[in-house]
Amino acid sequence: MVIMKTFFYLRIFPSLTPIVVMINSVIYDLRIFMFFYGLLISFFCLVFAVLGLGNGEVHNNVESRILKSGGGGGGGGFASKINDG
Repeated sequence: MVIMKTFFYLRIFPSLTPIVVMINSVIYDLRIFMFFYGLLISFFCLVFAVLGLGNGEVHNNVESRILKSGGGGGGGGFASKINDG
């Protein structure tokens, strides 16, 4: 906010006026872009949180369940446990 006021006062010099206007418009456009960029990053974080990537405890637990499921070509899912008794 302070730097915007400084740019405003730099407009009194005719040679700096186009540069100050350009910087103000770039900062305004950058705010909108950063909002959508932050939204995109938060959605990617949400997807990784749902998948459990980066969490060693969850990842190891999933691997152990896959290895324990064992059994034939059926994948050892719920149906094979019902058939086994």
